[in-house]
This record gives sequence, C-alpha cells and structure tokens, in this order.
Amino acid sequence: AMFTEIAEIPITAAAAVVALRASLDQFRSRDGPLYERMMATKMGGANYPLSRISAMHTYRLATVLEHMFEPEAKFFFARNGVDSAGEHIDCEWTLGAFVAEAHLLANMAAV
Repeated sequence: AMFTEIAEIPITAAAAVVALRASLDQFRSRDGPLYERMMATKMGGANYPLSRISAMHTYRLATVLEHMFEPEAKFFFARNGVDSAGEHIDCEWTLGAFVAEAHLLANMAAV
C-alpha cells in the first residue's frame, strides 16, 4: 500500500483493487510515476529487487481484496500504526494471521 497511493486514506476494496492493479502495471514494466517514486526511496539498497518484490506484494493484496471481501468493504491501510495505547503495531498481516484472527473472533462470538 505504501507505494500505491492507497495508504492512510479510507478506501473501499473495489477502489483499492483498481489502484493496486494500476500500480502493478507500473511495477512490472518498471515505468511510471509510482515506480519512479518507489525507486527514489532506495529501500533495501542498490541490489534489493524492490520493483519485483513490490509487484508480488501488490498482486497478492489485490487478489486477497478481490476474493475475500465485498467490493464495498472499507479499509484504512496505516503506515507506522499504533494501537489504542499508543504502542507501535505491526500493520502487516499474513493471510494465515488474518484467517487465525477471524477464526478466533468467530469462536469468541459463538460463546
């Protein structure tokens, strides 16, 4: 989300997928304003395959949003998130962590 202009704004799953797919095209072709801005950060150093890794993560997020959420589902992709106590949280969930959390919440609701 960081390089795709969907971070830190309320956004629906459908709108996020459109933005992610547009970003993905730029990351794959290594051309465009989002690609140039991403590469200007020099994250990971000169030998780090940032565009390839960003393309992979962008594709995965777009696919998860398309297949696991209704188009009108609302999201907020936080940068450097904090919890209610002001402590920093890891805002990057794996799909497995998401599913485990969903199962936990479902089980708690059933009790």
